[in-house]
Amino acid sequence: MKKSTFILAAAAVSFALAGCKKNNPAAEEQQASGELIEKTFYATQGGKEKTTLNPSTLATLWSGGDAIKVYPEAGGAGTPFTLEEGAGTSSATFTGLTTLSDVYVAFYPAANAQSISGSTVTFGIPATQTVTNAGSFDTNTVPMVGYTTDESLAMKNVGSLFELGLKAKEGTPTVVKIELVGNNGENLAGDFTVDASVSGQPTATFSANGAATLTINCGEYSDSKYQGIALSATDYTYFYISIPAGVFTNGFTAILTNQEGLTAEVTTTNDLYKDAAKITTFEAENIEFKYCRRCKYTKTVKDICNNTYNLVTIGEQTWMAENMRCDKYDTDSEKKETTLNTQTNRVIDPYYTPTRSGDPKAYGYYYNWAAAMGFTKTESRNQKGAYSGTRQGICPNGFHIPSRTEFSTLETAAKVGGDNVPGKHLKVCDGWKSNGNGDNATCFAALPAGDASGISINYVGDYAYYWSSDAYGQNDAYVYYLFCRGDYFSDSFKEKSYAYNVRCIRN
Repeated sequence: MKKSTFILAAAAVSFALAGCKKNNPAAEEQQASGELIEKTFYATQGGKEKTTLNPSTLATLWSGGDAIKVYPEAGGAGTPFTLEEGAGTSSATFTGLTTLSDVYVAFYPAANAQSISGSTVTFGIPATQTVTNAGSFDTNTVPMVGYTTDESLAMKNVGSLFELGLKAKEGTPTVVKIELVGNNGENLAGDFTVDASVSGQPTATFSANGAATLTINCGEYSDSKYQGIALSATDYTYFYISIPAGVFTNGFTAILTNQEGLTAEVTTTNDLYKDAAKITTFEAENIEFKYCRRCKYTKTVKDICNNTYNLVTIGEQTWMAENMRCDKYDTDSEKKETTLNTQTNRVIDPYYTPTRSGDPKAYGYYYNWAAAMGFTKTESRNQKGAYSGTRQGICPNGFHIPSRTEFSTLETAAKVGGDNVPGKHLKVCDGWKSNGNGDNATCFAALPAGDASGISINYVGDYAYYWSSDAYGQNDAYVYYLFCRGDYFSDSFKEKSYAYNVRCIRN
């Protein structure tokens, strides 16, 4: 193999590659046979977005582990060139293998380059980025391209850097995640194309696989989670986020999440211009994590009535995040495919009461204990203690009516951060009376549905009751409940003839 050297350089706004071309007959012979030759590119850059920012000048520096991908325009696969010398400075050398060509196209970061057609590069901007420290940004997200007919490449930025400055209202709250969206649904991630041969500022064009939400994980990753970045009430803490150049038409919204799962919102409706090779700054103060957790449910289960329920994992248990709303027992249930009746009187026979609002998803159905468990009237009376094993009852296949022990485990897991207010973290953020709303930190989404007796629905806004599989004598069974005037989650026994909600737990 023969070796030659490329020197990458950049001006204040674009990244320029400078170097010299060496005639190499042996290398030309290797090119004729398609053999790879070794080259070294020397890179100097002074634009404002790369992998490291000087904290005083915001000048950018090459970082250890940086790599560019070099393509011979004449044809052939792109190959990575890795940083050899110059980490922590504005000049660095990159070495790799390529075939000899009259024209080269280069792209940074190497891992995000996908393909080339002539001088047009297709590349990806990831939908998830990681900022490990305040004042830094993800090392593999800011795109640059270069094009040369000799061995000096002019590397130019095709993306923008969004500088989000945050100041806390009080204390030092920790941000573990930022979710950034344009208010007009702009694509912030996905596949883009850019022509590296243009003489001016190249423009990236969206092509496919768009994502309108960018997720930024904050802090070092340890103990199976991101540790977050602390805010200050006296100074701004800056987060740098790589985004495509363009405009946030009608502004943007950023949802901040802290270590307890609570959120704060930063938003503006003003147009915000994101110029390539520049930093766009937005600052917000009085950040306070007091809003309800916005839960994104990714797993679901469907019952025999064709209802779909969100699922949430809390600790080591997986629960339905909605109340049951089906009048038929599923195919694996002890009373498979039997349909329940509604009742107008308080009776011990199995019955359910539909939601009063007409929207069963609002509060779900109310079941007396026999209906919840899939018992006849006689079976219900005869069950006088804890049920042995699990009972599917009205639950979908693969789920069952929770026992008191399982509810107790949920109570412990809902003490987020070791506090003693599990009810607060189980309740939804609105609808509870007497200022009893929760923060839904667990995403359990407990609704104040009250109870039912026949067709009469009571205490909506005051209570949430959930049947357990454990009886308390002939006429009563245990429930776990939440109350608007307290943040506890506790058990009690209630008459089996009354109707309460059902939350199912995975087997």
